[in-house]
Amino acid sequence: MIGLLAMAAVMASDAPDPTNGNGLYELCTGKVDDQLQCVRFIQGALDEYRALVSIKAVAEVVCVPPNAEVGQVVEVVTNRLRDHPEKRQYGSGSLIFGALMEVFPCANRVSR
Repeated sequence: MIGLLAMAAVMASDAPDPTNGNGLYELCTGKVDDQLQCVRFIQGALDEYRALVSIKAVAEVVCVPPNAEVGQVVEVVTNRLRDHPEKRQYGSGSLIFGALMEVFPCANRVSR
């Protein structure tokens, strides 16, 4: 729910539309205010995903280490958008999780 509220707050402004890769990349590489909206959007998407995993509504395929900082996660996504401009027309959700699955797959998770 918090993730959805964060996404709604981002979309209510005059900023680029973060629901596709072009808009999200523009936010993530824009002015400081835009970058903050980028962080909130990506964090909201990740929070929503974690909530869905916790109720077993989706499979756990992304395992961001607990000590990873939000900035790292945002950098992973931004780098993927920068490196693959040919994919930016797709929805930001699939682009965010595509990037995170590549860098933080659950198969590499170390159990304690």
